[in-house]
Amino acid sequence: MENIKNENDPGMKEDIFLNLSIFTGERSQVHRQGRMLLYRMLKECYGVDLEAEADPVAVLKEGKPYLKNHRELHFNISHSADYVVCAVGRIPVGVDIQERKTVNYLKMGKKILSEEEWKLLTGKEDPKETFYHFWTKKESYVKYTGQGIRMDLTKLDYKGAKFYEFSPREEYSGMLCVPREWTGSLRIKRENEKKDNM
Repeated sequence: MENIKNENDPGMKEDIFLNLSIFTGERSQVHRQGRMLLYRMLKECYGVDLEAEADPVAVLKEGKPYLKNHRELHFNISHSADYVVCAVGRIPVGVDIQERKTVNYLKMGKKILSEEEWKLLTGKEDPKETFYHFWTKKESYVKYTGQGIRMDLTKLDYKGAKFYEFSPREEYSGMLCVPREWTGSLRIKRENEKKDNM
């Protein structure tokens, strides 16, 4: 596992675990693989065996999943194309990963970006990477807050949050959102990857 340290900020010092796993099954099984990844991470990192529990995951009315019998632990799962990503910790987390597909960045950007973000996007010769930076930031934030994309994405203020960008491969963008006061280590594990992708 690689560590990213944040020792200079006051506040929480708990580790957060982020697992980047190559998806290895049928597309219809991606949610199941995400859940199995969560179960494995909780057992490895915290000694929690969700397989021994009946219906261990519930969903808040806003749509955010949580662990019924372990409210002190938080998790979030995302998947895109070849990757399933899971983050777990003792603080709220939001994670998103996106394959950088070619889309109409200007049309989509107009719908989801703030005025300042829009200026940054339109000032780029190749807006693809910038667009996905903002998209994964917004997705990870609304998953962190539990509000989902029902919020007006052009008006997000990211209050109380900070972000860590990651990219398992060149054609992917990823973002982890955590509380601003968090100062622990981010422990990243990569699974099922060929050595040339590490």
